Amino acid sequence: MLDSENTVKLESDVCKAFESMSKSCWRRSSLSAPEEYYDDEPTISTDQINVLTSLLIKMRTTLLPSLRQRMSDLLVFLDASHFPKDPQTNLWATLEITSQLADILEQIRTTVRAVTRARLNAFEYQDHFHGIAKRHRTDPVLQKVDDIRYSLSAVFERHAEFIQDWKCPLEEKVAKKFSETSVSAQTTITFELIDGGIQLLTKSDFCIIQDNWQLTVTHHYDKGLAKLIEHIIIQSNQARNPADTDLSNTHAPEIEIKPVQTARSRHLTLLRSALPLVKLGRLFFNKLLVTPISRPPFTINDIMSSIELTHLNHQTYLFSYQMSNFAKRLVGLSDSNRFRSYVASLQKEFEDTMDYFDASTESLSHHLVHLYTDQLPFPRSKTLSDDRFPLLIDKLLLAAKNFRIALERFRNE
Repeated sequence: MLDSENTVKLESDVCKAFESMSKSCWRRSSLSAPEEYYDDEPTISTDQINVLTSLLIKMRTTLLPSLRQRMSDLLVFLDASHFPKDPQTNLWATLEITSQLADILEQIRTTVRAVTRARLNAFEYQDHFHGIAKRHRTDPVLQKVDDIRYSLSAVFERHAEFIQDWKCPLEEKVAKKFSETSVSAQTTITFELIDGGIQLLTKSDFCIIQDNWQLTVTHHYDKGLAKLIEHIIIQSNQARNPADTDLSNTHAPEIEIKPVQTARSRHLTLLRSALPLVKLGRLFFNKLLVTPISRPPFTINDIMSSIELTHLNHQTYLFSYQMSNFAKRLVGLSDSNRFRSYVASLQKEFEDTMDYFDASTESLSHHLVHLYTDQLPFPRSKTLSDDRFPLLIDKLLLAAKNFRIALERFRNE
């Protein structure tokens, strides 16, 4: 009887611990600081930067890995097949883990508060030497911590439900929509977020920028290119096999009058003239990004401020995004009923794309430097415009010139 009472009390204590942690994970977002911490002229010292750096390193090397391990331990002790064999022992172990988790989460909150109150965005023009504590690095980390907290809240709620209902018949668990699989799946999501946080605190400035570029290439550029290629194939097939071909005239004698291009063939000619440009733009990103078969032979200058890093990121990011808009505009040309206004819009999309490309290559040429491949470093003067991929850039510019000519011809026909 006493054991039963102890078990009930332990269940209550563990549930309260989970519910408390779940609620604590929904506290104010880490991305904004209370107004009482705002100063008209914020300042930051080398000692403060060193403290923030130490806190962030501890989060990477100790806190986040420990958080992951404790969450993994919970899956063992609260396993539906293992737990009923010795509920009291498992509850004691779980209670100890929740205590450790609460301490870990409080230390993470302390780090987040310290970073938030430092108002690092106020120093984004001069944080060249702030390392991991520069705003460019901390903003994505704080966002990732928020994501981790929200995911943890859901996991803790599910664990509390399990403790409350583990004695219930299976039918009642189904009625309450409880599923051990859902706990495991949500914990897996949390693991992925924690791993992502560790990676963010480990990656270089350039790797973080490359991740952003990869996102826009995957979600925008590649989709735009795929749609353009598919559209060209469809238009080509229709041009080869038009539904309204008059077979009675297939043997008509050829006379000196030149055949008039149909609207479809004119569109197809323009589409084909644009394809090399879009493909070369994709190759441009292959040179900048890590692929399964290659990685860039360069990186960026380590001594860059957050504002410089943001500018470098945005120029190339916007080139990718704008190229996808250009590709979509090309695909829509064949279906447009307002020819002149649509061609004018296409012209603008094209010019905007090339403006972003020029801005991207200009910014890259100032900041890319060779990776050291041996004991002797390459001269730092060797930048993108010297020996990176100038031939590819020249080809892309030539493809742009050819498309500009084709577009002008298309407009005037």
